[in-house]
Amino acid sequence: MANSLAFLTNSLGLETLSGAKSAFLTAVYIALVPFLAVMFRLNRLKASEVFGALVCLMGLVILTGAHLQQWNLGDSWTLLSAFFYALSLVILQKVSQYSQQWLLLTFYNILWSASLPLALAIYYQTPLIIEGTMAWVSLLYCALFATVITTLLQTRYQPTTTAARAAIIFSLEPVFALLTDWLINHTQVTWHLWAGGLIIVASILIVELAGYYAPNRKSSLAPP
Repeated sequence: MANSLAFLTNSLGLETLSGAKSAFLTAVYIALVPFLAVMFRLNRLKASEVFGALVCLMGLVILTGAHLQQWNLGDSWTLLSAFFYALSLVILQKVSQYSQQWLLLTFYNILWSASLPLALAIYYQTPLIIEGTMAWVSLLYCALFATVITTLLQTRYQPTTTAARAAIIFSLEPVFALLTDWLINHTQVTWHLWAGGLIIVASILIVELAGYYAPNRKSSLAPP
């Protein structure tokens, strides 16, 4: 249900926001995950993960070119969606401690994620007839690859890492989008796009290297 609320609030925010600003505000979930993980008693708060999340957000600011002036209702909706995205990651991590049936967890994850948007779409929207081969190809790609397979992989392998690390890894999404757009559509890539992407990659390296070199060292931010 957290995913449903995230999709809904994010869509409401996009009605008045630019794509760049929405992308950055949504990515705030990366910084929220470490703190929510502590609240759900998943793990201790690690200084490296908090620092990595902040570095990642800095990279996203540069990558998206987002400007935070003139706060409006759309910003609030999008920031609320960031909270729900963070909550969904942490809930999956918590539930995975009690059940290893990841195929069943994937099914319920997709089912509950689609329930609220589907109900609202049926109630408020006019039915749309999809026409054209490319429209169907795009729809099938989004349903199969961008939803079912990615949710399946996330449900299967996220429990092998921490929720905070998973959130930072997910921040690579705009980087992959940038590279794909550059390779397929030959879109011009400016210096700030490359710089933002490299900083995001650096944030992942910070977290991973900190965990590799000091696996048993307790963070100074850890609660008693």
